[in-house]
Amino acid sequence: TDTEATVKASTDLGFEVSVKNSGESQEVQVQVTLTIPAQPSSIVKKGVIEVINPGEVKTVVFKDFPEVPFGEKTTVQVSVKPVPGESNTSNNSYEYPVVFSL
Repeated sequence: TDTEATVKASTDLGFEVSVKNSGESQEVQVQVTLTIPAQPSSIVKKGVIEVINPGEVKTVVFKDFPEVPFGEKTTVQVSVKPVPGESNTSNNSYEYPVVFSL
């Protein structure tokens, strides 16, 4: 989250997002969103974790990106929608500074 990364953009561009259930209950239908701010509109990809147990880590893969903003500083934003009864949401979203290159 603190170090800018250079990401080589290609037709195979994809991101793997790992989500850990740090709660004490099994959760279902956990919604994960990846956003890349771009003009004229942001690139938004959504995924769902069907089931995740306490302490478990699951990975969501995002692929098939349209043209990303090349050569300019931007961010890859990842957010997990709070589950029912979740009280600590401070770890539900992160932003990663990136520059997309060819």
